[in-house]
Amino acid sequence: MVWQSLACNRLPAEFLLTLVGSDSSYTNAKVDCESRTKNSLKGLKHRYLFTVNTRQEFEFIATSDPDFVSQNSFWIAAASSSDDRNGPEAGMVFYEAQNERCSGYCLWGNGEPYYSTSLEYYVHYDKNRKSWNNNENSFIRLPYVCEYGNLDDIIPLSAPTTGGQVVFTIPISITFYDNDIFKINMTKLSNPSIVMSCTNPVPSYSKGTVVCDVPAGTGIWNVTLTKNDVQYASSLYSYQRPLVQFIIPDFVKNEVLIYGLNFGNEMYAKPSFTFKDSRSNCTNVVKMYDGSYKCTLPSLTSFDILLPLTVEVDKLNSTFFKVPTSYESGRFISYWHTLSTYDEAVQITRNMSINGIYSTLTYFNTKAEQDFTAIVFPYTNMDIPDLGVWTSLYCNSTLSIVSLYGADVGKELFPYSQYAPTFNLAAPYIFVYSFGNQTLLPTLQPNRNTEHNFIYEYYVKAPNYAANLTHTLGTQGGLVNVYLQELMTPGYRYFTLNGQSYPITSNPENPVYSIQIPAGYGGPYPLVVGVVSSLGNVTTTSTSNYVAYLTPNLNSISPSSVPTSGGIVVLTGSNLYNNESMIRVYFNGVSLPVTFKTPHTQVAVVIPPGAGFSTTYIRFNGINTGSVPFGYTAPLITNSSTIFAIGGPITITGENFYIDPALIFVWIDGVNCDSVKILEVDQTISCISRPTNKNIVDIVVAANYSSSAPFSKAVSEPKNPLVLVASQGQKNRQTLITIFGNYFFGDNLTITIGGEKCDQPTFINSTTLTCLFAGNAPQPDIYQPLFVNVTSNDLSGGAFVFNYKQDKACEIVCKHGTCDTETGTCRCEAGWTDMGCGTPTTPGGKPTENNGTTVNPANVNFTSAITHLREVGPTGLIIKTVPLSTIIWARNNVTGEYTGTFKNETVVIRMNVTIYENPTVVNFAGQDIYIQSNSSKFVVHLTNWTFSERLNDLQVIFLSKTDESIENGCKRIQTESTSVDDQYQIVAGDSVLQAKFASYLFIDNRIVRSRRFVLGEEDPIVVENKKPGVYALATAVVISYFEKDATFDPSFNSLLTSNYGSGECKDDNWKMIVIIVCTVVPGVAIIAALSIYLRKRYKKKQYLKDMNRKLKALN
Repeated sequence: MVWQSLACNRLPAEFLLTLVGSDSSYTNAKVDCESRTKNSLKGLKHRYLFTVNTRQEFEFIATSDPDFVSQNSFWIAAASSSDDRNGPEAGMVFYEAQNERCSGYCLWGNGEPYYSTSLEYYVHYDKNRKSWNNNENSFIRLPYVCEYGNLDDIIPLSAPTTGGQVVFTIPISITFYDNDIFKINMTKLSNPSIVMSCTNPVPSYSKGTVVCDVPAGTGIWNVTLTKNDVQYASSLYSYQRPLVQFIIPDFVKNEVLIYGLNFGNEMYAKPSFTFKDSRSNCTNVVKMYDGSYKCTLPSLTSFDILLPLTVEVDKLNSTFFKVPTSYESGRFISYWHTLSTYDEAVQITRNMSINGIYSTLTYFNTKAEQDFTAIVFPYTNMDIPDLGVWTSLYCNSTLSIVSLYGADVGKELFPYSQYAPTFNLAAPYIFVYSFGNQTLLPTLQPNRNTEHNFIYEYYVKAPNYAANLTHTLGTQGGLVNVYLQELMTPGYRYFTLNGQSYPITSNPENPVYSIQIPAGYGGPYPLVVGVVSSLGNVTTTSTSNYVAYLTPNLNSISPSSVPTSGGIVVLTGSNLYNNESMIRVYFNGVSLPVTFKTPHTQVAVVIPPGAGFSTTYIRFNGINTGSVPFGYTAPLITNSSTIFAIGGPITITGENFYIDPALIFVWIDGVNCDSVKILEVDQTISCISRPTNKNIVDIVVAANYSSSAPFSKAVSEPKNPLVLVASQGQKNRQTLITIFGNYFFGDNLTITIGGEKCDQPTFINSTTLTCLFAGNAPQPDIYQPLFVNVTSNDLSGGAFVFNYKQDKACEIVCKHGTCDTETGTCRCEAGWTDMGCGTPTTPGGKPTENNGTTVNPANVNFTSAITHLREVGPTGLIIKTVPLSTIIWARNNVTGEYTGTFKNETVVIRMNVTIYENPTVVNFAGQDIYIQSNSSKFVVHLTNWTFSERLNDLQVIFLSKTDESIENGCKRIQTESTSVDDQYQIVAGDSVLQAKFASYLFIDNRIVRSRRFVLGEEDPIVVENKKPGVYALATAVVISYFEKDATFDPSFNSLLTSNYGSGECKDDNWKMIVIIVCTVVPGVAIIAALSIYLRKRYKKKQYLKDMNRKLKALN
């Protein structure tokens, strides 16, 4: 008869089965199937003895020919050895008798399978029991079933339901190499909408396999293999079947605790449990923890037959006949139905372990325990009463009964036996127990080769460590292997360290546990392993295993030095733990906190200012743990002022000069330079040099004994004093005058101004002097400064740089301010503006400077800029014009100074920008200038302008632009401008731009009166920029002929005025705008701008309240 599968859960979808009716041994049946002709009709070229992988496959046979199944026993491809299987499952173990693990469909009957350590047993279907049975090869002769299939399919080995590594054997028909790219896709057989992949495939040509990682799952899956994007093969993949390891009945609650593996993930499938030959389903299945479930039976007594137990997970089931079952706390007893000698029974039990618990022959303590075992295990009634079962009991020379194995080894025992055993001292005895008469039967040692079944147990005993170990590891923690002689009952496994408990996740069937030790420090700490189960909490009894963390160590520091201003360093080491509060870095005896860059290995430390060398060490939890040498960067000299042969003050510039003059030393050719002072922290110092007769000297600066490299400097003969600037004084009133310049000495110092003596001349340094001037020298022309002469060491020098402060009346009344009598302009109080301080305002926001541009947000086009340099003759004739649109800018990232050059011009423009957030007073060219809050101040320096004639002037053109008129909400207001002496302002609606210029400027180190005027409408620059809708105001700063350089100093600030004079008009777009441009070129602008929309009503109300108060003050 030929059966053809059309809907079987095996791939490919079709295979053929042929019934062979002749009786045969297993090995002959296997050989006959393999030698049969292939079925060319279906292209199934491989033949083998039929293997039953699933319940559905067996049901297919039973329904295809029920008479054959009911009337015949027949061989199937299954054996106790993997070598005797064929077909796709060749090499796979079908069944493990020790723990009842099954890789296929295991339909064992009561008391099966039989097991022997010396004989090979083969599986067949038993028509009488309607289940599997096993026999010796030639003990019986049976018909068999041959299967025709396709061995070109890939053959996978199963993984646990928790996922793991899977090995796919690749058929020889597929040629592949180690560098081929494989993809393995999986589709759930029962629900094709569920798909996943076996990831990280690694092919091995030499082994003919592909290894990949299958995720957690349950059930049976279709698998397809793709090589280099071409599908080559397919197969069926099954997760491992459920495996029950222990059960614990609770006769009070009618509950059973079930421990095992491959119970699945409840997200995919929930296990079902059926006891008593399918006569009682266990309900209320609840997961206790991984590998443990609890369920409820309708009733449960110690007289109920629990086994066999069938477990099904996602259509994969297993049946168990000898699950170790607990009756008394701590003992898991089972019964093995197989005829074995005593030594075989001992060997079998020694080879069995569950979750690291090893089994042993055992005995019964009580009759209740015996009765429970006889009922739970349904095949104990098959025992031959007079034959008995092997136990662990032994009679020693003192006629005491002891156990040879298990928890009570060597102890005198009083085991249960209905009738007292009788024996004498003629020879030592071992005992068998008869379930028939419930009596221990002594057996002489020579009879130990007789065959019996046996009882055994997995006993719960507080485990001992197999070795005394101290596990040493870094503070980051890590995996350690713990070796146990025996573990505890199944349950939640954990370990305790330092008072904290952590789960154990390694394979519970391996007595070597890999434990993930958490991060920590110190030790050694006791390591305790335990388990929580229904039997309570059991832990290791000894503390012979410890965990010790390695001590912290410091290896390196980077950088190896920092500037004397301090900085951040990174210390690299090992075992630094991860708690910043426990680590302190000590530097020069100072404790410094740390911040982790990388826990356990790197910490960052902010080193404070200092100088010199030190040893840096780490203190962990109060204990010194390591050190590395460290120092501040040695001083570096970049320049010094002139050194004169007669000695005197010098200024030295450079880096890393530190901040404490007491620790700074200067040597000039090995001779101390006295009176060291700090002029600029870390960068500039001064000292008084001593006379020298050398032409070149070496300067060395040491900061806390860390010395710079020598800096060579030529020695000069004394130079005449150079006077650059003098502060202004009062006429006919004594004033302290400050004089700036160079080559000043304190010896024989005299100062005159306009030919009159300046009393109490005081040497500050080589560039600064002071004196008290009575103001008694006449100044006929306010545009011609008085001559300041400085004489020291018989050398004189001077310049026309002194001006009296001029009392100049303001042309208009300063309503809310004071008259600056020096400039003749009003200095307005905060909150007021215009030339007479009569318009209420709000100061603009703080400008910001970035890459030479000072900017605040603005929503209007309101700009001011230096746009041209223009040389003009005495009659006003324009000689030459240079537009700044062709300038090329460069910025000094240290000083912030901008330098502008031109491709075809010699002139150079240097510019510095300073932002003032608060009101202040600065001095330029001896004049005190009031700077309002949120102002931008520029210093513009011109050099190398080539004049065509000495009588010509250079004009620096400022051009301001904005809209010609501004809409204030109900009408347009024309933009207006006002210019008075050294300042101008432009009013565009509510926005005001103010620009002020110093009254003096520098020309070739001379202070001269500045000149400024507004260009006329006919000027070419004005005409060029006059466009419809644009208001333009051009101003020229006039600079007379200079040989070297000229410097001037504009400042700008922003204001917001009220809608004063606008009648009933209201404008919701209140704004403050300032865009200050000292230089505008394509792509480069130096701007201070502010545009703030007062969107929040409370701000606007507060502003209106201030404006109204100020307007009332006007009336």
